[in-house]
Amino acid sequence: MKLFLIPFAGGSAVSYLKWKLHFSDEITIIPLELNGRGIKSGQPFCKNFQEVVETLSNEINQYVNKDERYFIFGHSMGALLALEIYYQRLKKKEGLPNALFLSGCKPPFLFEKRNVISNLPTEELKNELRRKGGTPEEVLASNELMDYFLPMIRADFKLLEEYQFNLEYTKVHCPLVILGGTEDKIEKSELLQWQSLAHDPITLHMFKGNHFFIHSYPKEITKLIEEYLYLLFIECT
Repeated sequence: MKLFLIPFAGGSAVSYLKWKLHFSDEITIIPLELNGRGIKSGQPFCKNFQEVVETLSNEINQYVNKDERYFIFGHSMGALLALEIYYQRLKKKEGLPNALFLSGCKPPFLFEKRNVISNLPTEELKNELRRKGGTPEEVLASNELMDYFLPMIRADFKLLEEYQFNLEYTKVHCPLVILGGTEDKIEKSELLQWQSLAHDPITLHMFKGNHFFIHSYPKEITKLIEEYLYLLFIECT
């Protein structure tokens, strides 16, 4: 079984590095990297959300064969990318994931008009990052590290600011497993509204913490995912 991991805005494949320690050998973990960071640091940032979706979907094709079972996990912006990858592959009649794990993200039809923060001056953007949480203070205090991270953070925020969900999309015909943080600004009631996009009943799991609760519970979250993978694998055989 193959599990693809998509990072959050400003993140990279390295964000999931520790997760590999907790999965069994039967599950192949494939963190996907966005352009402009990590092993793709020499590639220009994608111009729009759809270009990111197409790039990652094409990369998935390099790892999976026709009718092969695979799953996608995404956190925050990564959850939106996972959802859009599903619809992209449905449109192109390519192999669909057997489940989507959507973490730290309310359904996109609930998105309100977003403030433009991608072009804020550096200090104001740092304050926004502090407010959102997830960025260690030692990183925010380091000019060298911020010079490295800010370009990708700005690029990802710009993608989110311009993202538009297609309200005419059909319902998702694979299981949706939703994860949220009890102290996140995204309310449990909002997370439950993923049901509107799901053909089958969703499952919701809440973890104590803010928007970046995934950093606090790598062992618990990977165990949860692995249990679902085995359950879904049995159901598909």
